[in-house]
Amino acid sequence: MLKMLTAMRTVVDVHQIKILIGAYTAAAVAQGITLAMLIGFLRALLTEGGVGGGAPADGRLSSWLLAICISGAITFFLYVVTMSWSYRVSVYTICDELMKKIGAAVVRLPVGWFTPSRRTAVINATSKDVNTLSHLASLVFPAVISGVVVPFVMAVVVTMVEWRLGMVLAVTSIGLWFIWGWMHRAVREAQASEARLSRRVAGRIIEFAKLQQILRGSGQTQWQPLDEALVAESTGILRTLRSQSRPASAFLLLVELAFAVCLGWSGALVVGGDMDFLSFLAIAVVLTRINLPLSQSVLYSTALTDSMQALERVHEIIAAAEEQPNITTVATPASVDPDVPCLLYTSDA
Repeated sequence: MLKMLTAMRTVVDVHQIKILIGAYTAAAVAQGITLAMLIGFLRALLTEGGVGGGAPADGRLSSWLLAICISGAITFFLYVVTMSWSYRVSVYTICDELMKKIGAAVVRLPVGWFTPSRRTAVINATSKDVNTLSHLASLVFPAVISGVVVPFVMAVVVTMVEWRLGMVLAVTSIGLWFIWGWMHRAVREAQASEARLSRRVAGRIIEFAKLQQILRGSGQTQWQPLDEALVAESTGILRTLRSQSRPASAFLLLVELAFAVCLGWSGALVVGGDMDFLSFLAIAVVLTRINLPLSQSVLYSTALTDSMQALERVHEIIAAAEEQPNITTVATPASVDPDVPCLLYTSDA
């Protein structure tokens, strides 16, 4: 995400985006704290109900419930305000600014710059790429931040309750970091491969259209180079899907494996007398809540990669315009001295 902000600084003002990310982070921390309070609340609730043979809660249940309600209200307020503001940032700070800069760049670029591929790039930049980047503030950033910060806060609380489980979660987070990078590289390579295959098929289709008179005159309805390009595209797409599925499957497998290890270890601690049964039930509920956002966060790796590549394409157009001379500065024609005689050549023909 830091790399994304660094790249965005070259095309838009990221001041409001930084504030928005900070607000999302604060909301995610508040949500994590609210969910972490469930450990104390569930312990008090189960004690009040006589589960686990503990002493009565003595009013602690009401205190935990009040704390959860207050923290939940703060979380709700932060998310509502932040989400409402994110749509304004998406429209005015990202979409509007990018369209203005792309338009100014197109006006400044010379006619010779507009090759067929670059014309297509400009069309895609003003439609597809800007639309992709508009989802950053309102969809991608909140999902990624929530999927990382909320489990982190809850993992810290679990570590405070039982440090051995925290060690398992720490090792898991390191593995997930490397798999996330693997996923990012796989998505970039897959998208580059798909783009090359699509350009090859498009070129073959154009050639096939130009050869229609010759092919029809010879009675042919198919053209082998086009068939080979279509087969190569289909094979390449299947290969890229497999390459993307490997890190995604590894990510989900590691998350589920860590969840199972934590539950199994907690059960062993209960049997050994190192953890009471109430803490085991509360931690099990919290670990279940950690599992969900972590499993979904891998889905947004593709969205982040798409946004990064869209930003690179937009920056390429703007940077190309900045290298051109400023055509708005027109040289003032030299004034003509009326006292200097001028010669006028005419033709009688």
